[in-house]
Amino acid sequence: MAESRVGRLSWRLEWDKEDLYLEGPELSFEVHETEGELIFVCERFVSFELALCKVSGNDFPTTPMEESTGSETSLRTARKWIASCLESHTSCSHTPLAGPLPTRLLDVTPINGGLDTSPPSSVCLRISSDLAEDIKYVTLSHCWGRRGTPTRLLSTNITSMMDKIEISSLPATFRDALTITKALGVRYIWIDSLCIIQDSPDDWRRESVAMDRVYKFALFNIAASAGLNSSRGCFSKRRADILQPIKMQLHWHTSEITQAAYHLVHSSWHQDVPNAPLNRRGWVLQERILSPRILHFSATQIYFECSKGVYSEAFPTRKVVKKDYSGSLRSGLVASHPLITPITASNANIEVSNGILTAWYNTISHYTKCKLTREEDKLVAISGLAREVQRLTGWEYAAGLWKERIEVQLLWYCLQGHKLVPKEIEYRAPTWSWASVAMEEDMILAFFSVESDAPSQHKRDPGKLLCEVVGLRVSTIGGEMSQVGGGFLEVKGELYPAVCGWKWNKARTSVPLIVGGHRIPVVYFDFPISNTPQDIWCLPVYKSKRIDNPFGIRGLVLIPVDGTKDARRYRRVGYFEAEKNLVRSARKRVKGVKGRNEGKNSKTSLSETIVII
Repeated sequence: MAESRVGRLSWRLEWDKEDLYLEGPELSFEVHETEGELIFVCERFVSFELALCKVSGNDFPTTPMEESTGSETSLRTARKWIASCLESHTSCSHTPLAGPLPTRLLDVTPINGGLDTSPPSSVCLRISSDLAEDIKYVTLSHCWGRRGTPTRLLSTNITSMMDKIEISSLPATFRDALTITKALGVRYIWIDSLCIIQDSPDDWRRESVAMDRVYKFALFNIAASAGLNSSRGCFSKRRADILQPIKMQLHWHTSEITQAAYHLVHSSWHQDVPNAPLNRRGWVLQERILSPRILHFSATQIYFECSKGVYSEAFPTRKVVKKDYSGSLRSGLVASHPLITPITASNANIEVSNGILTAWYNTISHYTKCKLTREEDKLVAISGLAREVQRLTGWEYAAGLWKERIEVQLLWYCLQGHKLVPKEIEYRAPTWSWASVAMEEDMILAFFSVESDAPSQHKRDPGKLLCEVVGLRVSTIGGEMSQVGGGFLEVKGELYPAVCGWKWNKARTSVPLIVGGHRIPVVYFDFPISNTPQDIWCLPVYKSKRIDNPFGIRGLVLIPVDGTKDARRYRRVGYFEAEKNLVRSARKRVKGVKGRNEGKNSKTSLSETIVII
């Protein structure tokens, strides 16, 4: 509903049992009502915007918030969230409550069943094969920090840790996580640096590829969202009076909305969780998406996140977030699709497939802004997500892409104007994979989406492929979804020579190209190039059917591999978009040149098979 009305807007604040009345001038407002929210936008010269949520008495916390997120009140609220989700959330009911246990777990001593917020008296390392198969455990997501964690599991101390781990030797984040585990009635917790042997490459490689199962089958995840390192702790001091909900009564002399109570929207969620230090870590992305339930211990309050929504201490029973990147990915990759039959060749639905691919693109675009301590972990850190997509679809994985419909997936690009760094000597992935580009916090990696390109009348056939991948090989170190050692694509298509449209006088990430007399204005290079490449080629990949898009041709910018006798081997260096008549004019010019060289009666084919490494 949207309507314009002239009236006096006044509101009443009830705060600490004191009434404060504030009245605004008589102004013209546009009132929008959407899903229980009212948005007031003032017209003309006065800038005024007020967002309010409609609430009921049951939405407000029954107990005042305390000054610490580690208080008994806060942890009791967290315990109620977990119990309510397990008992009544139908959208979370598909989540398995039992599965393969991690190799090792930490035992925080027997639980008495009550709410005990004191730290555990002792903790020790246990081998899960010695435990009952149906035990419940929780996990911890945390930032290691530049110096790492002071206490780690090593091949030299594993025996002593199985006997006892001194609580005092653990950093604050670990101690708080043990307290949370015990207070919420769980006996076992998994912490990466205490459950994976840190000086054993073999143990790390074996455990890292099983990370998806560790988080997926946990009862819930404890996220130390505010900490830059393990010494910060999970708990935070806060001004509870500021976070308490404020009831507001609206009065319009020309309307009837005076009957409802509203609450001023407080948008700290994005600062507290999505933009918090923890969620800038690359490994944490899949931990958050795969975990069935998460307790976010932020700088201001505890948030509870599951497939149904996000709740806060300020509003324990009312969803405070409709949708954010994790929620959409959770529903796109994990929550919704297990309810349908896994996609196979016999029941493939292109709209469902496009939806999963779009969710994957969104995942990767966000992931490439995160930080990794070791760049070689780039594909390993999302191997759990890749394995989940494979379980749902049956698709074959290929260095961050999927072999099914791979041609369109090659059309990723790094947006102009954002920081790019040169590809380093150490190999991470083939140049046709987004994983070959170094991750940077201010970099934006984008994907061309067939789903968004499709006009309504062409839902199942949005465009035309201009090339075909006829061969693909990826070699990995330690498993299909682990670190990549090498790979190549064999592509059949038409390759056109290009020249630079500008003089190359400094390192650039975008320079127009000239192909067949046509100027290609949209070119994004994958990394800055200081010198003009002597040999540039354009490979058209896709042609759009949309008439409202002037740049209907999309493709790859390639250069030949130096020092090889095989003239068909190329590296990807960028992405381009061009007008739809590019192929026709370039084909005509190249055929004319070939025709003059090969004779008037020759039938010239421009299609050839090349290798991209």
